[in-house]
Amino acid sequence: MIWLVVAAIAAAVGAGAVVAFWPTIVNKLQAWLRENNLTKSALAEAVVRLDRMAGHVRRILRVRTRAYGVQKISEEQLSLDDIDDPQLRAELERTGNAERDVLHLLD
Repeated sequence: MIWLVVAAIAAAVGAGAVVAFWPTIVNKLQAWLRENNLTKSALAEAVVRLDRMAGHVRRILRVRTRAYGVQKISEEQLSLDDIDDPQLRAELERTGNAERDVLHLLD
């Protein structure tokens, strides 16, 4: 009986981590814009890059503006299970890396 409770809790926690992947990127972009007193229109490019490493995935978020050029605004280690986008995850599993334009997420 206890294993059912543990499994339910694990599923709920896992679902919470999965749902937070793209919103976390949006929050990081918005925070960086606020910290630098910029609006979305100042961004020429916003890209997330994922690299599969031994035992984890490295996520790098970078932006390009006319004022600052290219800036790395975030670098984190994630579990492969944290990636909820099936196409992104499949590409990462197949090639070991993936890159996506995320500027449209700020709309």
